[in-house]
Amino acid sequence: VSQSRYEGRTIIFVSHNMVAIKQLCNRCVYLKNGKVLGNSDTQTIISQYLTSNNPALETGGIIPPSLSLHGTGEAKFKKLYPVNVEGEPCAEFSFGDPITVIVGLEAYANLENISMAVYILNSYGERICMATVDQYYRPTNIEAGSYEMKVSFKEIIMPGEYSFGLSISHYYSGSDIDFVETFSNFKITKESSSKDLIYPWATVHGYLKPEIAWEMKKINNYGKYRDWE
Repeated sequence: VSQSRYEGRTIIFVSHNMVAIKQLCNRCVYLKNGKVLGNSDTQTIISQYLTSNNPALETGGIIPPSLSLHGTGEAKFKKLYPVNVEGEPCAEFSFGDPITVIVGLEAYANLENISMAVYILNSYGERICMATVDQYYRPTNIEAGSYEMKVSFKEIIMPGEYSFGLSISHYYSGSDIDFVETFSNFKITKESSSKDLIYPWATVHGYLKPEIAWEMKKINNYGKYRDWE
């Protein structure tokens, strides 16, 4: 819902796109199966919506069929659950831990020239990181059958609340075979498991901790360009 006090009108925008909702609406109503589950500010309702799609640990990672928003039906994602460094299902990672997720897929036909991806989404539903089945973004083929995949993100994700998304599509046309917008919320704490990496501030800036080279030297003035030795 977007209200304008100056124009005296209210615009109702209906969507599953959390990014668009965040940009366009200042208040939201959360509807499910014809029932009102929430009525509040945009961030509160987005968080409620994302959390409601998080039965992963309670259901053994089984993805409800209702979360497949659209697709051809040639394949379906069946399960997803994150695991810690010991390989145990978890919903919380320490700062600096690798983020690993187990994904189950059922292919009902031989599929040629497809693309498959696992996303990490922030608390607004925005995709901040993507892992593809081919790291050079080339198409791949799979035969009909059941698959289990282990996907590990090597980047260090900043502390915060996140979830996963899944997609498999035809590479050249872009048409979705199956698409799960968000599932399995998880949290990254502000401390590493060894306590040697701690994020000290209340506000977290950005989503990825980059590998950086920061050099610093004292100079006499700024009037002339100098090459680094």
